[in-house]
Amino acid sequence: MSLRRFDLNLLPVFDVLIEERNITRSAQRLAMSQPAVSHALSRLRQQLNDPLLVRSGDGMQPSPRALQIHQELQTSLNSIERTLSPQPHFEAINTERQFSIATTDYVEALILPPLLTRLQKDAPGIRLQIRHLASHLPLDDIENGSIDLAIGRAENIPKRFRTLRLLEDDYLCAMSAHHELAGEKMTMARFSRQEHLLVAPEAKRKELAKDLFPGQSVKPKIIANLPHFLAALHAASASAFIVTGPARLLRKFQKPFNLALSKPPFELEPFQIFLVWHQLKATDQGLTWLRQQLEHISQQQADSRPD
Repeated sequence: MSLRRFDLNLLPVFDVLIEERNITRSAQRLAMSQPAVSHALSRLRQQLNDPLLVRSGDGMQPSPRALQIHQELQTSLNSIERTLSPQPHFEAINTERQFSIATTDYVEALILPPLLTRLQKDAPGIRLQIRHLASHLPLDDIENGSIDLAIGRAENIPKRFRTLRLLEDDYLCAMSAHHELAGEKMTMARFSRQEHLLVAPEAKRKELAKDLFPGQSVKPKIIANLPHFLAALHAASASAFIVTGPARLLRKFQKPFNLALSKPPFELEPFQIFLVWHQLKATDQGLTWLRQQLEHISQQQADSRPD
């Protein structure tokens, strides 16, 4: 039978009739009149081509076909009711849930540690699946639900996605504390004579190299292109290479890697990272709570003074 031809409004009536096996009691439970319930039973019999309920000495007895339908119908009706019921109130302390986040080593170093500490205290049942963010935001994965949030640079984001700027950062140059320029003012001439490590996704390397070394007839020598800042800073700490990157990240690892920091000899657009999610998840209470934690932690980072 085609569902288009079946009156689905009759199914709750059928469910109660099979349970009560009595027109009067069924009408009371359904808040309907007895004639209305009797009419609904008549229509059910016609559409299902079965007597469904037959009068007997002690009431009405369901037919074998009615019992079979009722058994399968209850599961379906319960599922529909759960689906249509209001979303339960989210309580972080009691939730058991996993979230998938795609992000960069910048976020992993600055925001992820305090987030994990907060989750351990306020939401111990939440688990995070962290995926490294490549050259572009994984919009397809966000749309199909395999990734809940992405945190990174956001350019030309379609309107079906929501964005929130988390952090804005300046740039610094990092070098070994034993570098010949450590503690010295960085000039363009000095900068251009040095050997550099460039940290950028493969698709962004040419663009970033052009931004970092503007207007020079002699371009600084890029010894290696790396996908992660930690590897670059570790290499710079034991060499004469220079790494140019976001200030907060370089300050965080200045002492562990024994680095000297200096302002670059040119102006750069601020380094910005955004939180990105799909508009269909705008009302997801759990995801909203997680976004709020990320926003709060990012604000603390923004308010903190440089070392």
